[in-house]
Amino acid sequence: MNLSSAIVLFYQLAEKDANISPSHIAIYNALLFVWSEQKIMPLSITRSRLMRLAKIRGTATFSKVIRDLNKMGYLSYIPSFDPAGKTQIFLQLGTEPII
Repeated sequence: MNLSSAIVLFYQLAEKDANISPSHIAIYNALLFVWSEQKIMPLSITRSRLMRLAKIRGTATFSKVIRDLNKMGYLSYIPSFDPAGKTQIFLQLGTEPII
């Protein structure tokens, strides 16, 4: 799947999903941007960079939104428990992994 197809599919799914908030959209868009840079899965990114890209300031908000997106099937999240470490994220849309 290419980036433009992933963006279209995400918005099609998000439009129908009553649980998606602007914070969810901001983080997913930031992840799509990182994917456009890295071009591989899993994405490897620090929490602080992802929060800066998504313009989210609160770590509690960030954690809740990432857990929500994981639970709702928009991504698979493998946290790094090292503050300097990078989180691993696999983007997926429903049952479709983004490759």
